[in-house]
Amino acid sequence: MDTSTTTQETTQATTRLQRPRAGRVLGGVAAGIADQTGASVGLVRLGFLVAALFGGFGVVLYLAAWALIPQAGDENSAAETWLRNLTTPGKRAGALLIGLAGLVILVGAAPATVA
Repeated sequence: MDTSTTTQETTQATTRLQRPRAGRVLGGVAAGIADQTGASVGLVRLGFLVAALFGGFGVVLYLAAWALIPQAGDENSAAETWLRNLTTPGKRAGALLIGLAGLVILVGAAPATVA
């Protein structure tokens, strides 16, 4: 007697983390994270708020997530688009100086300390 077994492969559609266009308060970061993880939007927002109260890390994290997570319907994030537009040496030097200034502000130190 010949028995054959068939296995069914289940394919899971992987969804990309995106900031929704509707149902957002500021940039949609918390709503996008909540949609992706299945958590409550209120809890994600509360997490950002608590992190912001302890040293301002929540604000930095939120801004980084806003720049790195694309908006729904867009292929690229704001950071990807911005980096793609750095086509000339002058733009690259300006971006480097802005990055160094941001680092100085974040560290809260004198430029000599950062260097």
